[in-house]
Amino acid sequence: MSKLLYISIVALILLGGVSYFGYWALNQNKLALDAYDVSYNQLGTSLTAYTQLILERATDKDTLGAATASEVSFTFPTEGDELYIGCDYQVAWETATTTSTSSVAVKSLDIALIDAETREVIGPIASGLSATSTDTESTYLDWKVGKVWPGKYHILISKINEQKTSTESAEFTVRQVPEGENKKDVCL
Repeated sequence: MSKLLYISIVALILLGGVSYFGYWALNQNKLALDAYDVSYNQLGTSLTAYTQLILERATDKDTLGAATASEVSFTFPTEGDELYIGCDYQVAWETATTTSTSSVAVKSLDIALIDAETREVIGPIASGLSATSTDTESTYLDWKVGKVWPGKYHILISKINEQKTSTESAEFTVRQVPEGENKKDVCL
């Protein structure tokens, strides 16, 4: 009788362990799929926003050459600047009206990172550069360079204060932080 009791207890412990592991594995699977669903939704939103940006640029060729209410010129990054992945920078610009040299307040801005060779728009998740910046009455935008491929890039401003424009920064280079270098020393 005691052997049957020991066998029953061991069987119940094994059955409980298998049940607990099954519950844990199903929960891990659910968590992984939920995270994948969130990133897939972010990708869909990003693709929709940038597809709209590209279509606006392709269909409004007549407005691209027209003078806008404000002219923008980038003060950073400049030609030949080397930026490093994961570092924080301030994308800076100057604005002036076409009739005077007084500064124009920038309240909303549509901005994107463009690959210099392929001319493709890099999404906001990869580039770290927000697609739309609102309520930014300033002359700069804080930017942490995202996980992009090292290479040459431009920054494109497609709208300022809800007016279409097409202003690109000078070509700059994005590089990885060199191995053995302290990120704080490189990101000055």
